[in-house]
This record gives sequence, C-alpha cells and structure tokens, in this order.
Amino acid sequence: MIQTRLEFKLKAIPLVLVMLLSICSCETKETDPYKELVFTKGLPETLAPFEKDLPFQNFSYSNLETGSDTLQAMLGTFNQGSTVGYWMAIVTNGIPANFSTVTLEEIDTLNYRTKDIDMEFNGGRNRISVRVVEMDSSSRKIKYAWLVDSKLSKKAIVNNIEKPLQINSQFPEMSLESISGQEISSNQFKNQFIVINWWATWCAPCIKEIPGLNEIVDKYRNNENVRFIAITDDQKSRITDFLKKKDFQYEMTFANSEVRNLFGNSYPTNIIIDPTGKIIYMQTGAGSHTPSEIESSLKLQLEKFNRQELILGE
Repeated sequence: MIQTRLEFKLKAIPLVLVMLLSICSCETKETDPYKELVFTKGLPETLAPFEKDLPFQNFSYSNLETGSDTLQAMLGTFNQGSTVGYWMAIVTNGIPANFSTVTLEEIDTLNYRTKDIDMEFNGGRNRISVRVVEMDSSSRKIKYAWLVDSKLSKKAIVNNIEKPLQINSQFPEMSLESISGQEISSNQFKNQFIVINWWATWCAPCIKEIPGLNEIVDKYRNNENVRFIAITDDQKSRITDFLKKKDFQYEMTFANSEVRNLFGNSYPTNIIIDPTGKIIYMQTGAGSHTPSEIESSLKLQLEKFNRQELILGE
C-alpha cells in the first residue's frame, strides 16, 4: 500500500512541474509591458488633412494602446527623399494635439535603437511618456511600453507639468539668432508688444496658420509698438528653402538648446508679450481660430496701452 502511494507521488511530480512552469510562463507574459506595433499604410483619418502640408511621403502608422477613450497616440514612419524616419502624434477627443518627428538614436544593451519620448499637449500642461525600441530596422519591427515615473507600464499616465511659459508669468530671458546671423536678445523686447510663433516646417498646423498670421503682420506693419518674431529649431537651409516657396512675414529666428527646451515639442505655440515682459496670451497646438484670437487680444491690449492704462518699467 505504501509502495503504491509512493509510486503515485513520483508520477505526479512531473505533472506538478509542468503546471508550475505553465503558471510561470503565463505570469511572465502578463507582466511584460512591451507591445509590438503593426503598421498600416497612409495616415489616420484625423491626420489625413495635414498630409498635403507635410514635407514627407510614404506614410504609415500604428495606434498605441493608451488605456484611455479620449487620448490617442500614434507612431508612424515616413520618407523624405532617401531618408526614412519616424513620427509620433497625440490626438485628444478626436482633435490633433501634437505631431513631432522622432529620432531613435540611442543604442541599448541589446544593440537595439531606442528612444524615451515625451509628448506634451493641452497647451503644454500635460505630458505622456513612452519608450520605443526598434528591434529590426529593415522590417520596421517596433515595440513600445509606456513610462510612468521611469517605470515601464502597459497604460499611459497623463502627467501634469508646470511650464515656465504661462499666461501672466514673465517671459524668460533668451538669446536667438536671426536668419541673417545677428543675435537677438529678449532684453530688446521691452516697451513693445512681441508676438511670437514657435513653429517647424514639418508641422502641418504651423503651415496652415501662416496666412492668417501674415494678415496680422500686414495690419500692424506701421505700428512701432508691435513686433512679430518666429522661432524655429529647423536647420537654416530648410527654412531658406521653405521661404522661397511660401511667404512668412514674421522675423525669422533660430533657437539654441536652451530655447528648444523651453518651448519643447508643442508646435505651434503662439505667445503675446506685453511691454512689461508679461505673457498676456498663449495658445499651444492646432487651432483654426488662433490668428483671430491673436489679433483680438493684441487689439485690446493696444487700446489699453494707448489709454496709458499699462504702466511700463524703466
């Protein structure tokens, strides 16, 4: 009898081991935060209207699972001549909130190209972070995981962030380079209304609003109290080629790394600074009424200025 029980126990051991291994395997799969992307040719419907304004071709995209019904994130590929690159976009409540090109330049311990990407939206007040890993460049085999407090996660977490650029705050000191190579300091902005546009040549909403911005420049061209400045971190050669094809009447300037970190990836961003250096208007992201909002705000502030209701510093 004892021998029979012993034989049964010995036979049961392999079965128990199989069950344990199966459980461990399942747990490993469930805890792995990475998901692989499957790309579809073209652009998603929400971004398709911008395609004609983007200097890229042969788009593809894949939806990232955010865990939210109102927040969409997409990663895609594009061609620009012989160059192949990546882009990422954020859509909130069906409206594009951010579009940015992505460079996977870092190499991890497995020799994969990887990148931790921060995407800001909602006027730069919110941010989500994701880690993208390119396992095979030829087949575009990509996996991703969300970053939450520097830890990998299956779901995106929206972080609230404090920005140095906020309405009613003082515009920080910065140095810019004009398209002619001259240095422009924010110290020169005193005693004028400064209308700033942060933009990029590949940003479709940026391009779309340029005609409306040009109309404002035309209207205030002879007003010495108003100055219009565009800031970009594009290469000067790209801007020069762009301006040969499309008119943009703002003063063109180029950002250094400090300015780039200040504005971040929120394209376009429009700001009005009053003569005391305070930010009185700020709009980040695509907005069909942005040019009219800028003009209305500028008109109101100029009326106060002319009535001497705005006290200037020394």
